[in-house]
Amino acid sequence: MTERPPPAGRRTMVHHQPSHDQLLRELDTSRQSTIDAIIVPSARRVESLGPALRLANVLDCPALVLCSGASHPGEVVDAAMASRAEAIAVDFRDAELPLVLESSRAISHLPHGEKYHNSSLKRNVGLLVAHMTGTWRRVLYHDDDIEIIHDFHARAAAAWLSEFHAVGLEIKNFPDNSVVCHASREAGNEQSTFIGGGALAVHIDELDQFFPDIYNEDWLFIADAVSARKVGRLGMATQAAYDPFAEADRAWFQEFGDCIAEGVYASLHVSQEIDESLDYWTSFLADRAHFIAKLRDGVTGTAEGTKVRASLDAAAAALQRIEPIDCVQFLRSWASDKPRWRKAKQGLPVNVKVHMALAELNLHSFAKTQDFPN
Repeated sequence: MTERPPPAGRRTMVHHQPSHDQLLRELDTSRQSTIDAIIVPSARRVESLGPALRLANVLDCPALVLCSGASHPGEVVDAAMASRAEAIAVDFRDAELPLVLESSRAISHLPHGEKYHNSSLKRNVGLLVAHMTGTWRRVLYHDDDIEIIHDFHARAAAAWLSEFHAVGLEIKNFPDNSVVCHASREAGNEQSTFIGGGALAVHIDELDQFFPDIYNEDWLFIADAVSARKVGRLGMATQAAYDPFAEADRAWFQEFGDCIAEGVYASLHVSQEIDESLDYWTSFLADRAHFIAKLRDGVTGTAEGTKVRASLDAAAAALQRIEPIDCVQFLRSWASDKPRWRKAKQGLPVNVKVHMALAELNLHSFAKTQDFPN
């Protein structure tokens, strides 16, 4: 792999940060409040929804399950009834947002997967439905490979939303990192995890943002709030284990989103501003290339090492297609999308029932438990 030269006159390299914990406020679980709704992007088989539906029952709040892939609304509702949970399950296969995001157009020529588009789309629809109901102000994002074992951790996160825009639960059991960060951990480097949309309580009135159409969309969703020191972390959730190196393409599709998110957060370590300068992103991409190359050089010749090397090769190949100007243009498009997102929200009806909110977004195919309000 040919590494990019550093920009002329640059004194220091923008290094990969193994942890972003210092950007968060560590909170306790002594406070307790209520969650208005749980939003579950679902693509796995119905059995994976057990933890989210159990939590909806315990918290006595509805679950909005957005279904695609192996997840089917009828099966979800049957499972919800067995769990004595209120749920509405939506067939999400033909969903679209009521606006076209400029940031999505800005990356149309870059490596980014349909999987991540689907994830951001589901999360955004959850935000819009919550906005239109007028009653879902404190919502909990809960992925279908996550389990929140202690319900009082979710209640505590809701309580802190009186002061913070978002509160994430710390992910335990299995580290949910990007492929490149998994490779760094495999190499024996320090590598922590960060909070994300898998277990995230959000005050939708305070965090008036959207999820961009790339990997790490949840990091970018909370980036402005992190910059303002309005994001906290508490409690714990567990992540279902998976093999990050099973398919090298995973690293390919993650690379642009990982570059953007890691670069944005690296800049927040220096100041409370997101650096959009060409010099910054030239520096960051050069360091990223060096970081990946160094990881690859340290991979062993074992069978597992072969998989890790293939993934790093895929990440490096994707990185070669990313230019500093691509990062700058994405960030500028993302910034221009924020007021457009707010304007689109203002054009939607409010204080409507859930089924009307879904219909407004052209989501007519859904099923609900008998006691879920229309």
